[in-house]
Amino acid sequence: MKIEQLGPYKIVRKLGRGGMGTVYEAVNVQTNEPAAVKLLNPHLADEEGFRERFGTEIETLKKLKHPNIVRLFGYGIQDGHPYYAMELVSGTNLEEELQAGRRFDWRETTRAAIRLCRALKHAHDHGVIHRDIKPANLLLTAEGDIKLTDFGIARLFGNTRLTADGGLIGTAEYMPPEQAEGRPVTPHADLYSLGCVMFAMLAGRPPFRSRSLPEMLQMQRLAEPPPVSRYAQDVPVELDRIISRLLAKNGAERAANADLLARQLAAMEHGLSLPKRDVADGGPIQRPESFSSFSSARTVPDQGDSPRLEYDPDAPTRVAENYIAEAPPFAPLKENRRTPTSGVESVSPAQDSEEELSIAVAHREPATLGPDRFVTVEEEEREHERQRRRERGPVVAQIAMLSASLIALIAAAVYFMQPPPADELYSRIQALAADENPDRLLDAAAGVDDFLTRFPQDERAELLRKYQEEIDLLRLERRFARRSRQLTRDPSLLPIERDYIEAIHQIGMDPQRTVEELQALVALYSGADVTEQRVLQVLEVARRQLVRLEKQTRDQAPAYLDVIDRSLKRARALKAEDPAEAWAIWQSIVTLYGDKPWAAKRVEQAKEELERKSE
Repeated sequence: MKIEQLGPYKIVRKLGRGGMGTVYEAVNVQTNEPAAVKLLNPHLADEEGFRERFGTEIETLKKLKHPNIVRLFGYGIQDGHPYYAMELVSGTNLEEELQAGRRFDWRETTRAAIRLCRALKHAHDHGVIHRDIKPANLLLTAEGDIKLTDFGIARLFGNTRLTADGGLIGTAEYMPPEQAEGRPVTPHADLYSLGCVMFAMLAGRPPFRSRSLPEMLQMQRLAEPPPVSRYAQDVPVELDRIISRLLAKNGAERAANADLLARQLAAMEHGLSLPKRDVADGGPIQRPESFSSFSSARTVPDQGDSPRLEYDPDAPTRVAENYIAEAPPFAPLKENRRTPTSGVESVSPAQDSEEELSIAVAHREPATLGPDRFVTVEEEEREHERQRRRERGPVVAQIAMLSASLIALIAAAVYFMQPPPADELYSRIQALAADENPDRLLDAAAGVDDFLTRFPQDERAELLRKYQEEIDLLRLERRFARRSRQLTRDPSLLPIERDYIEAIHQIGMDPQRTVEELQALVALYSGADVTEQRVLQVLEVARRQLVRLEKQTRDQAPAYLDVIDRSLKRARALKAEDPAEAWAIWQSIVTLYGDKPWAAKRVEQAKEELERKSE
């Protein structure tokens, strides 16, 4: 028997089913308000972990009230099965649009990102990290707006029970490096995922592609993403830089927060929309194109030599505090794809036939449900307000408590604002420097500078000066990796700097080629009589990168060699009864590993077998 009603919501039809719940289109019989109702799958209802996660999703949504986040109406339980009701969004999700072949121009992408930044700021301000920003969780409404949904794996600050760090939860193509490594996530993780989404909107594909989950996680952790302009030629260099910065491996190198990113994007669009004047001949001011509406077609690049204002994301953003770029809506969705979309979870389309999932739910009024119940968000807020009023003590006691708290805060602030003594500061620096992750040494940079400024004569200062040199090299390495495409355009670059940038550009797709080019670079410049500091720094960075890549290759080689050895053994066994398959195996070994020095011996064996066959 199919479900007819959940609480006050009469079921209209099934929208889809995901890993944790089933989503229905429904109507509130008391208010006639449409809604999307998500029901925890019955076979999971008795599992404590899933019930808790379902409850955490509800608690997360209760915190959030923003026009670009789907709204929670209420929640309840019926026949022992939890469910909740949310805003029903009429439209499609971004993933469906991309799969249908739609490509967004840079203005559409910028305006969508501004809206999502405001939604993320609201979530982060309320202690919520989404942790699964991806096209499937972004709904494009029929009215031309965008809404963020599916907080099923969001993390509440301070809550480590249900979504503990160390577990891989999320979608690999849009997962930030720290999440791929199982390290603690911060709001910067959502900004990385947003950068991946912007990349996909412009390029029609995520920054990285792979054939397996482990390979994708490895690329998220170590590979440098290509510039989005490689796939979308009309993307302004300013937006290209912003997206490249969002995709930085180190979260601290991304935008400081979602609010600042929104202001940078708004300032960029505003700057690129200003009238243009031909300065050379004093020509007339050119009127900016109209932004009142736009389609998903690519923007035609500007023709001619007229200069335009360029926005530099490295410079301070000069936008008034109350400046808000009112973004026009997206191009209208095609009528045949405008279907109600749930504001909850990425779900598979519901089938026309009834599935095995069903609950005997009679059409009853909420008041007669016995132990079953449904609570609206408004009712809960009113009850909380009444409870707060009951708990309020005398005004004098409140003032005394606030005064005591204020005095304690002031005392604590005075205490903590005192600069730490040399021993304590040195211990903090050493703790960070001892970590195997080089990014931790970058976190100690401010402490190193503070120590050398305040205690230059301390006997430990010499060691910290070495740390400072190491930090400078790490920063140079990160700068080259993050801005490789833009730096190659800089005429002030030295030849060694260009050579290094071109070498590491292939590090994600062809690490062996990167190793060979870095070896050649080190051999070429090490033999010269080099004294210039910039050349010496780049040479040292190249050596360090080479050591890491060679170690990575050595660590990975045994696993590959084992695969090759088993393949060679299998080919020898097949040689007599199925020579065609044996030949295919040998040819595959030569094709895949022919340029790998560590596999040279095995490749030679395969080549010998192929030569015998040709004879």
